[in-house]
Amino acid sequence: MSPLLSLPALSAPNSAPNSGAAADSRSATAGVFQSDDKSFRLALPSAAWQLDETPLPRAEMPTRYFHLRGARPGGAGGAGGAGGGGVALEVVVEPSTGPKRLAELGSLDAVAEQLVATWPQPGTLLSAEKIGRPNMFALDSYQVRFKTGTQQQVVRLALQQSRRYQLFVSLPMEADEAVAREVDALVASFEAYPLNLGCLRASNEGVPPVAICY
Repeated sequence: MSPLLSLPALSAPNSAPNSGAAADSRSATAGVFQSDDKSFRLALPSAAWQLDETPLPRAEMPTRYFHLRGARPGGAGGAGGAGGGGVALEVVVEPSTGPKRLAELGSLDAVAEQLVATWPQPGTLLSAEKIGRPNMFALDSYQVRFKTGTQQQVVRLALQQSRRYQLFVSLPMEADEAVAREVDALVASFEAYPLNLGCLRASNEGVPPVAICY
């Protein structure tokens, strides 16, 4: 979906995460995906949204710790994903070999400019903002919106413990109001969390932690 996934410099429900281990990367809570290490979560705004069952979120270890895809179809009988008039989403969690935390990426303006430049041109920046921690456990993030062709791209990015957490959403610039509201809710629900050292080490090796990670 997104050329940003290979960017070398880069490549947020408002409640504390659950603790403990999970059998796989999907939360049992309906409409909510939570990674098996509890380092990030995402809430689907309605039953219209679907997450891909395959490949599994950890299938690209060790290049990426998690890679999750999903879509909201463009309407009755319409094709799924942004290419069919719907909305496409990706979540990528991967190692950061350079910056170890968000502040080390540079200013918000510089990050936004880099994001826009990475997509097919012409690209137009629509907005860029820093999102404060939604609760006492979660991480700060950057959120950038920009236009590429007939599509609007929304990116939310967090970085901590040399882990880059990225949500990408692509939707038509002329998406109807109801779809746009759902996209806003989806993006707002994306939250990333730091892990304790033991859980971090296990997760980075592809092993779901079996202990409380906070």
